[in-house]
Amino acid sequence: MRPAEMLVVNSIFWLCGCVIANLNLYWKLKRLRRKSRTFKFQKGEQSLLLITCSMLPAYMTNLALVVAFLINPAASAYFLAIRPYGSDCDFVFVPWIFYLTHPLFKAAQVAPRVNSNTII
Repeated sequence: MRPAEMLVVNSIFWLCGCVIANLNLYWKLKRLRRKSRTFKFQKGEQSLLLITCSMLPAYMTNLALVVAFLINPAASAYFLAIRPYGSDCDFVFVPWIFYLTHPLFKAAQVAPRVNSNTII
């Protein structure tokens, strides 16, 4: 068995794992909305859903490259041009989405304390 065929199996496995994780998180979010849990907990779950969705392009471009290599090795050079963009989604967008959407990184809004001795 050629190594490229094992890469197809590996890519399909991780793509399916990511899709299953997304579906599981989406199902949990729908269930949480009905139970009316805390807003912060729901936002954390939404953040995880967006993070796992941003991983999908990396798995899809890797799978497309390997399948193209198996079908026509000469044509796979064209897919090499789009592979870095899919990998960038995994390496760059995941931390950005985590930082921008997770409630842990939201600054707590503190109301200013009003002193009764202050003349306005």
